[in-house]
Amino acid sequence: MQEAKIKQPAVINECTPNGFSFKHLPRKSKSPTGRTHGGGIALIFRDSIKLLSWEPLIIVTSFEAVQVTLQTQGYAFRVVILYRPPPSVKNKLTVTQFFKEFASLLESLAACNSKVVLIGDFNFHIDKPDDMNVVKILDLLASCNFTQHVRHPTHQRGHILDLVITNDVSFISSLIVDDAAIFSDHYPVIAELSAPKPCRPRREITYRRISAISTGSLSHDLDSITEFTDPPHDVHGAIHVYNTKLGQLLDKHAPSKRKVITIRRDANWFTPEIAIAKRKRRSAEKQWRKSKLEIHRQIYLESCKHTNALIRKAKSSYYQNLIEDNANDHKSLFRIVSSLSTSSSAQLPSHTSELELSERFCSYFTDKITDIRAELDSQVSTITFDDVEANTSASLSSFQSMSPEDIHRIVRDAPSKSSFADPFPTSFIKLCLDKLLLIICQIVNNSLETGVVPQCLKTAIITPLLKKPTLDAEVLARAF
Repeated sequence: MQEAKIKQPAVINECTPNGFSFKHLPRKSKSPTGRTHGGGIALIFRDSIKLLSWEPLIIVTSFEAVQVTLQTQGYAFRVVILYRPPPSVKNKLTVTQFFKEFASLLESLAACNSKVVLIGDFNFHIDKPDDMNVVKILDLLASCNFTQHVRHPTHQRGHILDLVITNDVSFISSLIVDDAAIFSDHYPVIAELSAPKPCRPRREITYRRISAISTGSLSHDLDSITEFTDPPHDVHGAIHVYNTKLGQLLDKHAPSKRKVITIRRDANWFTPEIAIAKRKRRSAEKQWRKSKLEIHRQIYLESCKHTNALIRKAKSSYYQNLIEDNANDHKSLFRIVSSLSTSSSAQLPSHTSELELSERFCSYFTDKITDIRAELDSQVSTITFDDVEANTSASLSSFQSMSPEDIHRIVRDAPSKSSFADPFPTSFIKLCLDKLLLIICQIVNNSLETGVVPQCLKTAIITPLLKKPTLDAEVLARAF
């Protein structure tokens, strides 16, 4: 997409279907206030298509462009998305400057061994073969063995402005211009590439049948573990017994299993009525494309409007009911609002392996904490405390021991959420809390008395999240 004009994260989430990802290159602002008026290049692609590279062409000034390498089932090809703003007194762009920079781009693309697709709004009337600029751009393409495939008007005023260019004629198996589209003054150009069709993503998962755990059987096994009623007196021994024994019980009652699943992302708001409307819309589209009659075009447009209205109504009704059902649950409301305004799929930097990415994040955040500490230390050295009166009349020398009743109340009132690092699901810990009170109380009191927190309680599983969906995930210092 060109001239995306996307500023709000909620808009990005709304226009990105389930199972797809979004990449955006906003237009650089030349205003002192930093505000932009339009602009920006966006790419929406299926999650099963791997994005190998995303390279904005920052050296060109007469047009906006980004070079992307995509891969589907091991087959890689290059896509260049381009937008040329019309020259004006305000932007001070010239056609001569464009042809010079575009020629350099074509020369570099001509040297590529892979298939290349160059798409975008060039703002030339390609339908006017006598136009000097049209002749020049077509000659330039021919000299580099590139072919322009669009033959029908792509604008409401009857001109061909949007082009699809390849370095191999056979790479485009079919191309149509959907002149019945009503959401822009430019028509969508739909091209089918001669590349392997991406498969639905598959992933190996590890799971446990937690719901199959019998509370009675679990309670009986807990009674047989004497260490829970007579726990070790040191905190390290107690926490080791707690984690080890509960881990063994979890493996017994809900053993870990592996399987490969196909990821299917369904829309919860989708209704049978929408499915029927979409089939009728597709039938109307086929009839219009076959007959090319205006009456069939109008029928198709009305079918599009009807289907879109049903989808908007279904979405609105679904989320309205969801919000009403969770009106008193603030955490659920927060998750609902977050799902509407941000993408559900985590955007991570490109990486060769999960281990390599984890080490990169670890190094970045370790260095960040070191720099913050160094900065604070330098500031503390310049601060004097002459005017501060010290009050040493009160001291914190000991903690009051926790009773089993205190532990029971705290655990009961705590949320039932669990972490992968937990030895057993929290919901079952609550159900069998009476069997575990003594050892939990021993761990807490020993830790308070000795001032020692075991290392296993200092670890956490962290999921990196972008500060804003529009930020470049490759730049860790800005994005995370």
